[in-house]
Amino acid sequence: MGIPSYYSYLIKNHPDILEILLNPPQPDHFYLDANSIIYDIVNQSNDEIIKRVIQEIEKYILFVAPKKTVTIAFDGCAPRAKMQQQRERRFKSYYLNKAQSRIKKVSPKWNTANITPGTEFMKLLSEMMKSHFTQYNVLSDCSGEGEHKIFQIIRDNAKQDEVHLIYGLDSDLIMISMMHIELTNIYLFRETPQYIKQFHSSLDPKSNYLLNVSVLSRIIEKEMGGHIHDYVFISFLMGNDFMPHFPALNIRTGGIDKIINAYKLNQKQIVNIDRNTKEITIVWDHFFHFLQLLSDREEEFIQKEFLARSRKPRCTEPMQKIENLPLIDRKVELFINPMKDGWEKRYNETLGGNSKEYIDGLVWNITYYTFGCSDWNWNYSHHYPPLLKDLILKIPKNSQTIQYIESINENTDLEQLCTVLPKDSLYLVPEKIRRQLPLDWYVDDCCFTWAFCKYFWESHPDLPVIDISELKLICS
Repeated sequence: MGIPSYYSYLIKNHPDILEILLNPPQPDHFYLDANSIIYDIVNQSNDEIIKRVIQEIEKYILFVAPKKTVTIAFDGCAPRAKMQQQRERRFKSYYLNKAQSRIKKVSPKWNTANITPGTEFMKLLSEMMKSHFTQYNVLSDCSGEGEHKIFQIIRDNAKQDEVHLIYGLDSDLIMISMMHIELTNIYLFRETPQYIKQFHSSLDPKSNYLLNVSVLSRIIEKEMGGHIHDYVFISFLMGNDFMPHFPALNIRTGGIDKIINAYKLNQKQIVNIDRNTKEITIVWDHFFHFLQLLSDREEEFIQKEFLARSRKPRCTEPMQKIENLPLIDRKVELFINPMKDGWEKRYNETLGGNSKEYIDGLVWNITYYTFGCSDWNWNYSHHYPPLLKDLILKIPKNSQTIQYIESINENTDLEQLCTVLPKDSLYLVPEKIRRQLPLDWYVDDCCFTWAFCKYFWESHPDLPVIDISELKLICS
């Protein structure tokens, strides 16, 4: 997941980062961020899905022909910040499936909520992977997201002259890879989508490509006149799986260009990383001056977003109307109305986030992407960020050095299941635990907030708060 539309943005603007693959790449090390493989072959029985997953992984290994090691990583118990996003995403899937079954009289054959750590399906998958791929490193039932487990192995074992190839192309994986740019031979690979010509006319959907992370990083550094670590840090402002994006900074409407242009006017390094001491220093004063440039134009940016969204999409099918609800029903945006005085107050009354939490989130994110998870329980508890003009008032005046200390995940797969599953999927929780769960934690319906979103899947369901302390007692 990560930043919506990021991959298409990169290919449209930097097609040279893709290298055509004529022969097996034969890297030293091959890693598969393998959850996506399951999603590609759902709608079959559990046994058939696992059989197909094994076949697909074997196909990739045979094609890539790695020289030394293979690592197969599935998602384990995630940080609480990711659980929050997973909970919202699974509820929206439930809601859309319910709507689709009413409109088209069609229901999904297989519940993708099975692809959650702790389900019987994932336990069986883990057992089968380990028994089948005995010669490879299978990371299936240990804590952490797949891509972060992969980079923990890379950090612990990397040699400068070795080539690392990772199967996966989501924006989070691209960002994490750029945070490890001192390893000059990291490549990303996935099947070429049929629609790749929409990104750039020179690309062929019948060809295979590698994304060269070093080339991408050099292009970005030259473009912005700064270090790639700064680029990743300021890109958090456009949102990811843990933080919401600012309404003034949307990748679809030039958000990346806006942050790069602001950085070019400042060009003072914000983030310094010392891998020997595992320390990150954030020069907040430099970030303040960068943010000031964006804050000064925040009203202009939001006004342009507001006006651009006034044209309603044409929808002929009922499901199209649901998918485009954020552009059809704009009540909250029209109430805020950045064209009228006092809009900032109205934004804060209806959507506004918390500046202190957001700053903590920037620190948490850069640490997570650089060294690993320093706090498994942190999460940003609001659907929207503060305004840039409010955030800038809370930026610390002094530089901050963060010493990374590895944290143990005290959350469990069972707790994650009870946290992220919607009501109709609670049958995946063991009955003994399910009977103890408070009914008011799980709802059939709720209100959604979608101001400044484009599609329904980007909206925010207002779900009941789950008492984590009570949940831990139930699951213990």
